[in-house]
Amino acid sequence: KSAPARSTSSSPRKSPRFPNITNPISPAPCSAAPWFRRRPSSASAPCPMSGRTSSRRTSTIEEAEDITANVFAANGIKVYLFESLRPTPELSFTIRHLKCKGGVVCTASHNPKEYNGYKAYWDDGAQLVPPHDKNVIAEVEKISSVDEVKWSGCEHNITIIGKELDELYLEMVKGLSVYPEVCVAQHDLKIVYTPIHGSGIMLVPDALKKIGFDNVHVVEEQSKPDGNFPTVIYPNPEETE
Repeated sequence: KSAPARSTSSSPRKSPRFPNITNPISPAPCSAAPWFRRRPSSASAPCPMSGRTSSRRTSTIEEAEDITANVFAANGIKVYLFESLRPTPELSFTIRHLKCKGGVVCTASHNPKEYNGYKAYWDDGAQLVPPHDKNVIAEVEKISSVDEVKWSGCEHNITIIGKELDELYLEMVKGLSVYPEVCVAQHDLKIVYTPIHGSGIMLVPDALKKIGFDNVHVVEEQSKPDGNFPTVIYPNPEETE
């Protein structure tokens, strides 16, 4: 199953480095692609996953995801694209499970939606560290024109993934329980959970249920993913606001 690019009526930001690019994320996959491909056996291995793991479900983010997936595919790299919103830890798990060479999350993290961006991950499921980060930036600096970007083609390199990976991830989480018998014994422990309008709603309630807890209450007012964070002053849970 391939993933055709979605059309959008949004007005994405312009890139200061490439003013003709309608999404500033565009040079990133174009630059990361050659670095992934230079790795041993990378041409025949499953490669970057453009994870729809952002808590900002806006058309701009969806466009960024499709651009990322299509650019990687056009560069001859196999892409696993999540069908919809997913939390970042599942991306890290999936990179390792599918033996990918890397991964991508389009997200603003816990910041306001104006910080929407591109996070690159390595084959260990962690974000890029030296020297890989510097090598990717070096590829960015080599791009002098938007005309050098391969925007489309080879859509057959894109595979949609979703529920099957969710189940594998949840089983892994369940297996990490240190005292599973305690969870079963305390199954009616009252738990209140809020995703604060983020992507955790996709898997946290299911994870708690799979572990054995059956008295979980989700804060409904904050359960819907929304990059505007309408119920909080600032979305970072580390802040008192």
